[in-house]
Amino acid sequence: MDYVECGEARLGFGYNGFWFLGRRVGGTRAVVNVANLLLDGYGGSRRVNGRNLFTVPFAAAKGPGSSKKKEDRRKALVVVESPAKAKTIQKFLSEEEFQVESCIGHVRDLPDSAKRIPAKYKGLSWARLGVDVDNGFEPLYIIVNGKQPVITTLRRILADCSRLILATDEDREGEAIAWHLLEVLKPKVPVARAVFHEITKDAIVSSFSNVRDLNLSLVKSQETRRILDRLAGFTMSPLLWKKISPGLSAGRVQSVALDFIVQRENRRLRFVRASFWDAKLKLQIGGEKEIPGVLSEVRGKKIAAGTDFDEQGKLVSDKLVWIKEEEELGEVLNGMDEVVVKSVDRRKLTRQPPAPFITSTMQQAASSRLSLPAGAIMRTAQKLYEAGYITYMRTDNPELSNQAVAATRDAVTAQFGEEYLASGTSNQKRTKPKNAQEAHEAIRPAGNVFMKPGDLPLEGSELKLYSLIYERTLASQMAPAQYETMGITFSDPDQTVVLKSSASRILFAGFRAAYSQDEEERSDGTDRVLPDVNVGDRALISGKTNCKHDTSPPPRYSDASLVKEMEQSGVGRPSTYAAIIDTLENRGYVCRVSSRYLAPSVTAFAVDSLLSNYFPDYVDADFTARMEAELDRIANGDGNAKEYLTRYYLDDDTGLRNVVETQGENIDKSVKEIKLPGLKDANISVMVGPYGPYLVENEKGDRVSIPSNMLPEQLNSVTTVKAIVKTGEEPQIGVDPETNLPVLCKLGPYGPYVQLGVDDGSKAKLKRASLPSGMSVSEVDLPLALKLLSLPRALGDHPETSTPVVASTGRFGPYLSYEGEFVSLPKDEDVYSIELDRAVEILQQKAQRRKRRISSWTIEDREVEVWSGRYGPYIKFGSANVKLSKELAERPEDITEEDLKAFLKDKLEALEEKATKKKGTVTKSSGTKAAKSQKKKSSSSAEEEPADDPSKAKGKAAKKTKSIRARRKPASKKVDDGSSNGTSSSVTKPDGTESVENPLTDSFTYKVAVVEARDDEGTLEAKVAE
Repeated sequence: MDYVECGEARLGFGYNGFWFLGRRVGGTRAVVNVANLLLDGYGGSRRVNGRNLFTVPFAAAKGPGSSKKKEDRRKALVVVESPAKAKTIQKFLSEEEFQVESCIGHVRDLPDSAKRIPAKYKGLSWARLGVDVDNGFEPLYIIVNGKQPVITTLRRILADCSRLILATDEDREGEAIAWHLLEVLKPKVPVARAVFHEITKDAIVSSFSNVRDLNLSLVKSQETRRILDRLAGFTMSPLLWKKISPGLSAGRVQSVALDFIVQRENRRLRFVRASFWDAKLKLQIGGEKEIPGVLSEVRGKKIAAGTDFDEQGKLVSDKLVWIKEEEELGEVLNGMDEVVVKSVDRRKLTRQPPAPFITSTMQQAASSRLSLPAGAIMRTAQKLYEAGYITYMRTDNPELSNQAVAATRDAVTAQFGEEYLASGTSNQKRTKPKNAQEAHEAIRPAGNVFMKPGDLPLEGSELKLYSLIYERTLASQMAPAQYETMGITFSDPDQTVVLKSSASRILFAGFRAAYSQDEEERSDGTDRVLPDVNVGDRALISGKTNCKHDTSPPPRYSDASLVKEMEQSGVGRPSTYAAIIDTLENRGYVCRVSSRYLAPSVTAFAVDSLLSNYFPDYVDADFTARMEAELDRIANGDGNAKEYLTRYYLDDDTGLRNVVETQGENIDKSVKEIKLPGLKDANISVMVGPYGPYLVENEKGDRVSIPSNMLPEQLNSVTTVKAIVKTGEEPQIGVDPETNLPVLCKLGPYGPYVQLGVDDGSKAKLKRASLPSGMSVSEVDLPLALKLLSLPRALGDHPETSTPVVASTGRFGPYLSYEGEFVSLPKDEDVYSIELDRAVEILQQKAQRRKRRISSWTIEDREVEVWSGRYGPYIKFGSANVKLSKELAERPEDITEEDLKAFLKDKLEALEEKATKKKGTVTKSSGTKAAKSQKKKSSSSAEEEPADDPSKAKGKAAKKTKSIRARRKPASKKVDDGSSNGTSSSVTKPDGTESVENPLTDSFTYKVAVVEARDDEGTLEAKVAE
């Protein structure tokens, strides 16, 4: 940078032209000349360190006797992070005026190993950290391994371009990537920062017409976060290597998340199961159909249920009745054949629609409903964003822009009708995460008109995730769902026993027509109607079923619940949730049980124990949340990075460096032992050493290695660990009396299970059964194991079809199998004891809830059908469905031809067009898919992705995945109606794509003098002096 002193001011020359920095306009002739250019409409100004900063672009910069610079018609170089994003954006821009390239992520970072440290720094005390902690925490940046060819290519292209546009993501990481690009490319042409939260033509054109400077506060915040992560990891990890085992790691946020998981597992290990009984009854009033009832009270006290016990298996209140044995239950119900209606309660309830997705709620919903891990969800969302299908997927703001609200309401009206719209825009009073930054709007479909999932060339998880986002967005602007609930209370003649029966039905689906938040919303009680009864009516007890229940330990974290915990605690940020879970899994600290839940390893217990006992702040959620808040202050320009890093790392009392040095001397070998509550009297210890976990018999000192994937809960049993020490193998529970085969308890990739027989290398298929969710290995005895192995159970043949009905359990719980269909059992049914009659009843209830045709009409040569669906009656026309109006929905059985004609008067033509269009889309899609398939077979450059499960991918070629393509608009002519205000115009090419003329002006600037705003922190002062 060159500059000259002008009294109390500076006049300089930077990347993009002349700049002026002074206390006020005026003072010297040189300053006045530059200021006159500003007054003529060139450049701009803002405050920096209490002084006015003026920028004059090249096109406006004039010297004595000079003339205006000739317009530069060379291309502009646009740089983004990924090739997919570059490809999508290029389709919206003229190739004659823009060249979009990818830097493929970060181009500079701190050294990741000792051999990557430049030779001139290797002898310095701080070089290992990559941060000069004794000189203002100056980071040592190097080119990321493998990125030098990328930088060389970008420099070569930039040499022939007229300007540089940095269009990386609009978050801290994206801002940092842009800054690092500027540092390594050293452009001699104007530089601009373009940001957008969706990749559509309108968004790109708008962002290029409204560019800004780099936000150095965001850059500083990202840099500070990177330094904090490096200091935490590189300072504490060597201590773990020394005290526990080589190769272990600790992290600023990672260790807090690990503590969440380990503490939850500790609660599970200490959990004491309690058993209790209750009863379900069948009641018949008059000649009405039987209704279900449950035992509720005995002698004025409520019957204890699962939520009435603490984690030690004790009742939380003495005002409850705990029926511990079936005999007690029999005494309560003995001789009771009739009850009397004591009260009837009818209510109408309203359920409000959910907010649009933010990053955490999207991960939670997709994890629960699509069974995807957080990392896979974010990778899929990234693809959708880069293809231009959804808005930016890293956000904590649950609100939609005004434009998005309008687009959402239009979509709701078109798909469901105006009666399904919320009365006002549902964009207020949303619950926001702790320390929310709200930099972007909520996640939604991209564009001003939302594309329906079926109209996009998507498949698999991409289609499922887009559909979820589409449905949630529409639901956010829809009317509340309305329910009617009815409860009937019965008592015996002596008033000693109280029974209850309840049901609910949907009066108006509202937002649920588009989006149901979970499968439990469609429970067995929904849409069940109770008969009209009065107080004093008598009901006969036609059936009784005694039910035993066991309390369950706290559930393990899933990806969804862990993300929710981190969000509520203020730990991490939307951009880091998935990466934290991936890190824990890759480090071997957690493994997946039942493919969904996160269980900590034995090594994780040792690491968390050391950190919790000796460095409690670094696993404390509040401490980490305060760090996140400080990073937010730095991002907003209110915090001082150097001061905060000094407090965090160098403080005499609480600084990380000093605490590690002091506490390291106090850590003894006891941190290697895992204290399990079930092994207090075992005289056997679970240890972690340099070669993994092992068992040691305290008296003899004999050691037995245990598999690294063996969970602490499997070792939380004296019988188990003694068997392992004795045989070195997994324990045998007993012998099956029918087959004389041994019964084993083992651990597999999907969690613990019991097995009948021993693997002998033959191809014979052994019978296995997974342990129910929440059950500990230490609780498994021979009777329970044989009970688990009894599934699937053949209940008998269906009386109407003579088809077998089978009861079993699977990934999503117990179910019935019948004629190739699977029906989940209600929560109160026992898969091991359910009989054929009850199973047939459940299957019939399921069939009744399915949609059925009410009536069929032919109107103006068109077939129109009235159907009953899950959310109420609707009209079916070809492949299109239309909700009935409220008035008609109340009397679907009585709808006449005149009613339908009046209702469809303005909709038949639109329905026909929609059905025809959809049919044509399917045909086209099929043809396109076939063409793509042929093209893939002949192409050797197709992208490949590894299988999600490495064990399944072993020995097989990686599956080829279909990449997302940005949608193309059909060729059309554009007519200039004068509405473009001269900012941009589009030209349709022969191939049907549209290119945009250059919306940029010569006032694109990168204010070099802004760098001086960082001088107060001393970070870049040396570079400015150069």
